[in-house]
Amino acid sequence: MPVERTRVASRRDHLRSAAFVAGLVVLMIALLVGGTLLLERYLSADPTPVAAPQVSDVSAPLSRAQLNGRLRYVALGDSYSAGPGLPQQVDATCARSSSNYPSLLAKRLSTASFVDVTCSGARTVDITGDQTRSTGTVAPQADALDDDTDLVTVSVGGNDDNVFNALVTTCPEVADTDPRGHPCQTQLAGAGGAALVQQTDRLVTRVSAVIRAIRERSPRAQVVVVGYPAIFPTHGTCAALPFARGDVTWAAQVVDAVDDGLAGAARNEGVRFVDLRPASAGHDICSRKPWMSGVEAGADGSAPWHPVPRGMQGAATAIYDQLTGAAEGGSE
Repeated sequence: MPVERTRVASRRDHLRSAAFVAGLVVLMIALLVGGTLLLERYLSADPTPVAAPQVSDVSAPLSRAQLNGRLRYVALGDSYSAGPGLPQQVDATCARSSSNYPSLLAKRLSTASFVDVTCSGARTVDITGDQTRSTGTVAPQADALDDDTDLVTVSVGGNDDNVFNALVTTCPEVADTDPRGHPCQTQLAGAGGAALVQQTDRLVTRVSAVIRAIRERSPRAQVVVVGYPAIFPTHGTCAALPFARGDVTWAAQVVDAVDDGLAGAARNEGVRFVDLRPASAGHDICSRKPWMSGVEAGADGSAPWHPVPRGMQGAATAIYDQLTGAAEGGSE
C-alpha cells in the first residue's frame, strides 16, 4: 500500500512538472512574440522624441541635423515681429511684411517650410484666441502649429494692458507740461505700464501660458521667446522722441520690465530667450543708426515707434547667432 501511494504521488508530481514546463513554454512564446512586435513598432516609429527636452543651456546651438534645411518654422507675435509699413506688405489685415525678422531668419536657416502668422496689435491672449482688428478678425496664431513644427519664435507682451501704446501716445502729449520732469510717469502712475516696472508676475504668467500652449500643439518644437530691442535711450531726448527728459529714463525702465518678464517666463518654462537689448544697445530711437522709428513714420515706410529694416536685420541676426552658435555680430 505505501508503495502504491508513492507511485501515485510520483505520477502526480510528474504531471505537475509537465504542466509547469508547458506553461513556461507558452509564457516564453508570448513574451517572444510580444517583444518582437514591440521591437518592430520601435524600429518603424519616428526616432524623434515625442517632446523636446527643456533647454538647459540657452546658448547651446541646435544640432547639425536640425539646421540642415529640415526645420519647419512657425513665427508668432505682434507688430515688432510683423513689421507694419515695411516694404512688401503681404497681409493687410495684420500689417505684415515679407522683410520682417521671421522672414529674414527663415531664409538664413534655409527652412524646409515657413509659416508667418505674426500680427500687429497681438496680445498674449491672441496667440490662442481670435484677434479683433479694425481690418478684420484674425484666427488664433497657435492654429498654425502642429506636431511637425520644429521651430517656433514668439514675440508678444508689449501690447498687454496697453503698455507700449500708453507710452507712445501719452508721453508726447504731456511732455510740454513739464519738459524736464516726468509728467507721463505721473499721469500713468498705477497703470499697466507703471506697474510692470515694479512687478512682472502678471506678464510672466501670461507668457508662460503661451509657451505651454505652443508646446502642447508642437511638442517637438524648439520654442524661442524673442524680447524687445532697446527702444529708448537711457537718458536724453531728440526730435524723434518728444518725451519729457525724466520720462525717457522711465520709459526705458518699462521696456526693461517687459523684457525681464519675457525672460522670466522663458526661464520658468525651460525654453530659449533671445535678449535683443545687448545687440540693439546704441541703436535706440535717438542714435545715429536706430533700429526703431520715432514719432514719425520712417522714410522706408516703417510705422511710427516700430522697427526699421536695420532693426529687423539685427533681430534676425541675434536669433540666428543663438540658434547656430555663429559669431557674426550684430547689425549696424
